[in-house]
Order: sequence, then structure tokens, then C-alpha cells
Amino acid sequence: MRQDFDDPREFIDDFADKVTITVEGRAPFDVLGIFDEKYLNAKAGEFDMTAARPRLSCVAADIAGLKKYTRAVIGGKPYYFDHDPHPDGNGLAVVFLALDTDEL
Repeated sequence: MRQDFDDPREFIDDFADKVTITVEGRAPFDVLGIFDEKYLNAKAGEFDMTAARPRLSCVAADIAGLKKYTRAVIGGKPYYFDHDPHPDGNGLAVVFLALDTDEL
């Protein structure tokens, strides 16, 4: 069954996790986002590389103005934005994350 989402918040609300965002000089705040941690496997000659590539999809307005290195806690694990959020043109934005080993 196909369901249309006119408001991206309706889609996010159905599948989201709570994400706590910390920006220097501001109080931490929560947004809803869909967390996905894909694993990449690449082979170059005799070298094999496997790496996680976590990413977060949010309503674009909720993370507008946030930049690379913004800190985010998802499921108790600390991450930071690996780049600025990328709006998808449909009201959502995607940001790739890196595990924040300084906070472990």
C-alpha cells in the first residue's frame, strides 16, 4: 500500500529516533531523525576495506543552519556531522556522521 506524505514531518515521525544536538553557545535540543548506519565494502587490488557510513535524515527546517562538526547523540552514541546537511529538495536533509571518539 502506497502512502503519500505531503509534510515530511509525517514521514519522519513514523520512523524517527530522538537525536540530541549540541551547538557551542546554545542549550542542547532534540530533533527527530532517521538514523542509518550502512556498511561499505570496497576492494582495491589486494586491499579490502570495510567501513561504517552512518547518516541521519531529518526535516530540513529542524537542522537548518547547522554545520560540519555539530555534535549529535543518537541512541547514547556520540557523533558529529561529517559535513554540512544536504537538503533533498523535498523538505528533508541528509547529513553523514562520524563517531565522536573524543566523547567515548
